Amino acid sequence: MTGQRNSQSRLRIRIYPAAGLALLCGMLFAQPVTLPEIMESDVSFIEAVGKRRSVRAFQSKAVEMNKLSFLLRAAARACDNGRPQGKIYVTLNDRTYLYNPESHSLNQSDAALPDIQMYEAPVHILLMPDGAEISNESLWLWRGMAGQALYIGAPATGLGTVTIGGVGFPVGYPEKRISFALRDDRPADAVPEPDLLPATALSDMIGDDLPGVAGVSQNDMSRSFFWIMYGQSFWKESSGRVHRTVPSAWGKYPMAVFHADPGGLYQFDPQKETRIRIYEQDVRADCGECWGQNWMTGSPGLFIIAWNPDLQPSRDMALYEAGAMIYNGRLLAQALRIQGVWAGGADLTNQSIPGMPPGWIPLAAFGIAPVQSHTSRPSPWKDGMYTGKVTEWPEMTVEVSVRDGRMSDIKVVADFSTPGYSDKVKEMLIPEMLHKNNTDVDGITGSTMSSMHLIQAVENALKKAE
Repeated sequence: MTGQRNSQSRLRIRIYPAAGLALLCGMLFAQPVTLPEIMESDVSFIEAVGKRRSVRAFQSKAVEMNKLSFLLRAAARACDNGRPQGKIYVTLNDRTYLYNPESHSLNQSDAALPDIQMYEAPVHILLMPDGAEISNESLWLWRGMAGQALYIGAPATGLGTVTIGGVGFPVGYPEKRISFALRDDRPADAVPEPDLLPATALSDMIGDDLPGVAGVSQNDMSRSFFWIMYGQSFWKESSGRVHRTVPSAWGKYPMAVFHADPGGLYQFDPQKETRIRIYEQDVRADCGECWGQNWMTGSPGLFIIAWNPDLQPSRDMALYEAGAMIYNGRLLAQALRIQGVWAGGADLTNQSIPGMPPGWIPLAAFGIAPVQSHTSRPSPWKDGMYTGKVTEWPEMTVEVSVRDGRMSDIKVVADFSTPGYSDKVKEMLIPEMLHKNNTDVDGITGSTMSSMHLIQAVENALKKAE
């Protein structure tokens, strides 16, 4: 770990002096407030996850605009497509603003918001539905992802936050400083220590998309994913309490993480930081059938997030917690330069997946995308136009034109991705495939499924040209 960054002292005297003036002008004239560039931070996301905690008492000190910019960008990019699934509101200086992720600006709003300001803080962030056709399950999964982005983004900027019902997040400087230390009683075969995992700076991960790869590391990273998704991180030295990598409603931790691989189904024990095999048959195909995702069958690392209603009855809060776990897993995959894919939305029961212990209900799954065999043909294809399709969600159909033995054009004629997910994929991958005359291209981080399906649809079309 790099320790505290020298520029932190400059941050305290406003690195972006124009930000305060822009906010003041926006308040006076009801104009959009353009946020400054996000601050840089040497704090890695692993370190930020370890320092994640709930802060309920704040200083009256104002939050610098570049730090607010950092948090809002992180929350907006918590989803796969880099766009929020709902609306993000900000209240500060007794005014309410709607965050616009496209222009990275704040617009004054008179929206009627729930009064959930339980704690005095200079800033409050609220995650609200946008009125569009979004299911309740998708809304709460998004709140979990965006909320976790705020939770681990706050310590990276010296701030703190806490969730109020998974909807509101007061933000400010913690009133008290609490010291943390790594556990000193960890088993010898425990998951890797946080400082052995990738030290990718959190600000690098939310500022710009890191390049993804259409493959997977050969190293078995399952235990690292276990830890980042639901492990124990640090002792709070003053009380001896153990913190977890994600928050939990009322501290009950009603969730469990299971790992499916060719050897069977395993359950993670966060206290012992080990996995225990509970079923000796491969259930990945069963998972793929449950969620309608064929990639799960060949995933080298598939993690099932399950909920026990007897431990905590609120399904909404369980979905929130599952979203936080997915977000951590996606960040680790991004730091490792491998493709992390998740799925939710299926109405499953305890009996849906063989070997699941009694009482546990699968809510979502997170996995590493399997290695893809890309089409790179040394001899010419037959000239003509060929149609290729991927029928699993999100369904995609392409038309590939071949002239003089080379791909001359690729058109997406049907795309059932969530609006915005595949725009960047088509813009970047189609020209690259045409230039290289093959499908050996890297997927786009943040739009993994759309990348995989575009590549696969083109490959399916080219098979007809052989």
